[in-house]
Amino acid sequence: MNLTNLFKIAFKALSNNKLRGFLTMLGIIIGVGSVITMLAIGQGSKRSIQAQISEMGSNMIMIHPGGDRRGGVRLDAADMESLKLKDLEDIQAQARYISYISPSVNSSGQAIFGANNTPTTVYGISPEYLDIRRYKVEDGDIFSEQDVKTAAKVCLVGKSVVDELFPDGESPVGKVIRFGKIPLRIVGVLESKGYNSMGMDQDDLILAPYTTVQKRILAITHLQSITCSALSEEYTDQAIEEITQILRTNHKLKATDEDDFTIRSQQELSSMLTSTTDMMTLLLAAVAGISLLVGGIGIMNIMYVSVTERTREIGLKILQPEKFRDPDFLQALAELKADLQLVVAFKMLPEVVWNMPPLGTVNLHASLLPDYRGAAPINRAVMNGETCSGVTTFLLKQEIDTGNIIFQEKVEIGEEMTAGELHDELMEKGADLLLKTVQAMEAGDYPLTDQCGLLRGREAVLAPKIFKEDMKIRWNGKLETICNHIRGLSPFPGAWTELQAVGKDGGVLTLKIFKAARIQQSHNLPAGEVRTDGKTFFDVYVEGGIVRVLELQLSGKKRMRTEDFLRGFRLEDYRLVW
Repeated sequence: MNLTNLFKIAFKALSNNKLRGFLTMLGIIIGVGSVITMLAIGQGSKRSIQAQISEMGSNMIMIHPGGDRRGGVRLDAADMESLKLKDLEDIQAQARYISYISPSVNSSGQAIFGANNTPTTVYGISPEYLDIRRYKVEDGDIFSEQDVKTAAKVCLVGKSVVDELFPDGESPVGKVIRFGKIPLRIVGVLESKGYNSMGMDQDDLILAPYTTVQKRILAITHLQSITCSALSEEYTDQAIEEITQILRTNHKLKATDEDDFTIRSQQELSSMLTSTTDMMTLLLAAVAGISLLVGGIGIMNIMYVSVTERTREIGLKILQPEKFRDPDFLQALAELKADLQLVVAFKMLPEVVWNMPPLGTVNLHASLLPDYRGAAPINRAVMNGETCSGVTTFLLKQEIDTGNIIFQEKVEIGEEMTAGELHDELMEKGADLLLKTVQAMEAGDYPLTDQCGLLRGREAVLAPKIFKEDMKIRWNGKLETICNHIRGLSPFPGAWTELQAVGKDGGVLTLKIFKAARIQQSHNLPAGEVRTDGKTFFDVYVEGGIVRVLELQLSGKKRMRTEDFLRGFRLEDYRLVW
């Protein structure tokens, strides 16, 4: 049945039961909507956290003096002074995965302007620090590299500092403030960034040249930290490895020595925070999933009740005997007093069953009788390379598939059509043909054609049951025969062959082939010879050309395309056996 017919049946059912259809759809909509909403909330929270972390800096890597061991271990003062200016210069010169780098020193204290003052922190940095932390200048300009070299007393201030020191709204650019006893001239005001995800005010700061803070405020020569920005997020790990190697070399650490520095990345913070949101998303999805399951059970219950009610309305009776000759079954069947019996896909019925109704028993067969009598007419027709098949309705008689023909409907078999595709076409044609047959017999106007007359003295083509040995591919056959064999068994039960590992004790693997292309080509290679590039194609040379395998399934694995199969299997190490 095609999609068009399915939609027609669905709309008809909905129009006949509007309230039930509405309630059913409402349950599905609420359940699916709740799942989507919960997942959206979880994913939204995750993206929000990631965005806030991203605002803190661009692929940031932070280097601090001292190793990871803290608790219970007293650190020498020298351990906290391990980062030097040479480390910064070497990282800047040698690291390939770093885009920006800045030293960092800081000191807390009072910022004073006139009668106003506020506690804040001054950070000694280089101009690249603004690119790393994504700070932008709203008013004025940044200090220059020359200011860094001369340890100039200049600075940039954040909005929170401006609001405290300049409450009347005047422009602070060009004004001189004091940090402790050191005067600093404001050259620019930073754009507001607000609070970060950890509740820290990102605008409560003063940025100055690191040399200024080192010499004039802290009186130190070492660096308190180094801040870097990786080229991109995926290069963060490589950048950390490079920095680690440079610092260990500079600090003359042996292979057995622990690092006297600590490196942290923005990724670590992001992973820590997003793991929490992932757990919350999973919990919300589970709750929504339970509600969807409960709704689905309710809908299923409604549909089951509906089917039960309808069954009682039309008086449908189901008989499921273990044996067709069971006296109780035969009595129950006779009590139905059927005028006609219809049989589709059955085992052999005894004469006492099929001969019971006055009009007889009609069977729907998937071939154009009298040919392809038997259990596997669809597969056998494709395997034999037939270009035409069809469906037949006929009256049952003692010999299998030999009764008088009522109606037939032809179906063309395409050159590349598989048995599964032919089955689907015959299924639709068969349903219509069976209905046509019943209507004709009800009206008493229908033909009956003797199959012997159609044979005209020849033997009928048979379609016996397919066994495992029938499914095996004989690679010494002709190109057309092999390709027809493969598509005639696709998708079920599936044509198969064997691969044997090259070597004395080579194991044998079973391989099913569902789809193959035929390439007509003359060659001198022996039948069953395999050629492959190990990536895209799997060719088997046979008489008359090449069988190019397109879809296959290795024993114990799922069905896949050849390209996917070759990614994880070395076909070069095996040969075909048959």
